[in-house]
Amino acid sequence: MGQRWEITPEDINLEALAQEIREASRPLHLNVLAQTAVRSRLEAEARERVYAPGAQYASGEIIRFNGQLATVKAVTKGGNPKQGSFQILTLVLPDGTERHMAAEVSGAPAEDRRPVTEEQVRQ
Repeated sequence: MGQRWEITPEDINLEALAQEIREASRPLHLNVLAQTAVRSRLEAEARERVYAPGAQYASGEIIRFNGQLATVKAVTKGGNPKQGSFQILTLVLPDGTERHMAAEVSGAPAEDRRPVTEEQVRQ
């Protein structure tokens, strides 16, 4: 099953819908417009910075973590004998809970970018 969202009118990119209608030069079925709205939202999320353990972060930065936006509250030094030195992020999630995650881990991926696929849009 695909990801479920609560979408409000403010979440919809009206310019993307208008562009779709202009390009078609005719009325479009509601399903086509719904897919355009979903594609636009997925593409906007894909442009957001997603947590990756090899990346560097700054306090106050907003990143996507486990599908939700989180604020980097603090960045402190950490380390261990196996991985060496790294940073410890304190992330504040939308419900106010805090999570501690590693960053700047040597050899870990520094970026998590995934292209938007038609399968995601149809889900």
